[in-house]
Amino acid sequence: MGIIPKDKNKKMKKKTSTILLLAIVAAVFVYGTFAPNAEAKKAKHNYKTANFFSVTGDQTNADGTTSATSGAYDYRYYYRKVAVPGLKITDPLTLRLFGKNANSWLSYPDGSWISKSNYSIADGYLYLQYGSGVKLTDWLYSFLYTGDYRLFSYYGGKSAKRTKRNCAQIFNVSISGDDSDEDAEIAPYSYAPSTYSYYRKIPIKNLKTTSLPDYRVYKKCTYDSDFGESWASSGISFFTDGYAWIMYGASSNGQYQDLAEGDFKICFPEKVKKAKNHSKRYIFSVSGDDSNADKEVAYYTSTYYYRKVAVPGLKIDDQFNMRLMKKANFVSGFSEEAWTGGTYYISEDGYIYVLYGQKSSYNNIFYDTGTGDYRLFVYK
Repeated sequence: MGIIPKDKNKKMKKKTSTILLLAIVAAVFVYGTFAPNAEAKKAKHNYKTANFFSVTGDQTNADGTTSATSGAYDYRYYYRKVAVPGLKITDPLTLRLFGKNANSWLSYPDGSWISKSNYSIADGYLYLQYGSGVKLTDWLYSFLYTGDYRLFSYYGGKSAKRTKRNCAQIFNVSISGDDSDEDAEIAPYSYAPSTYSYYRKIPIKNLKTTSLPDYRVYKKCTYDSDFGESWASSGISFFTDGYAWIMYGASSNGQYQDLAEGDFKICFPEKVKKAKNHSKRYIFSVSGDDSNADKEVAYYTSTYYYRKVAVPGLKIDDQFNMRLMKKANFVSGFSEEAWTGGTYYISEDGYIYVLYGQKSSYNNIFYDTGTGDYRLFVYK
């Protein structure tokens, strides 16, 4: 380094001090407590909030129970209470619950993640059902829904903007009926041609199956409950242009049974528009038989067959808000184009596996339960 001329020494000292100060500040931001690390930065996620938790329990330590009597038997259901800030019955959040399969009795492989609906909502809380009991001579208990869960909440719709209400449109409907006044009587399954389902249709202006909007459905619980008013997670049976259809009953060999009569809430996070109601849409077809599955899962006397489908950007810990819809192929009773939910699980490598068939060891016959055309809608 050269000698600094005396007449410039004062200015150079000031300049040098400024440079040193800037260097120290930069070093602090890079290496010190002010460094903009991963936690400090606003991370981009596919969800608004996420809660990863595990559920354990038995009949002695539930956070809530419900009970019912059917025929000669009494039933009890056991719940774990999960806090969800901002959740309201009158204006439910856009929630998605996934459970990790670790029970060999399920028709999914161990380690897979499955969309779950074994919960009810109350103001501020989600009650997750983890077990049940039935009284025969004595009480018999089972706790099949313990394990790991991931609960995601989303802004909903495709805009990903915070709004004053979680539901831009909400339909409050009451559904009742029997096997004589249905809006549609359908035989859904080729392997059960004498089983019929009965549906009530709900008009929804501007709804198009080519651009299905995000939605959530809840049904008012009618069980005797010790956690007050609650609404159970429910769903839409299928869609047609302009209508949502909900199954309320079924009959087998001429014997009718009420399955879902009662009060429903259908929540749309964004208003249903004629234009695009989704952020992304993937269109694909699934085919196959019992000889070329991407994954086979044995479950007691049946084998289930899955087709592997890539979804760009899908992660186990950062899941999209999405809906998988399949073009319905009803055996009889309905001729309009209809779309119903597809059955799938998510793997650790980020793929979805779509169920397309099953076979029973009793007759060794392959039944097509899910081949055909699919649409996967992704929302923000």
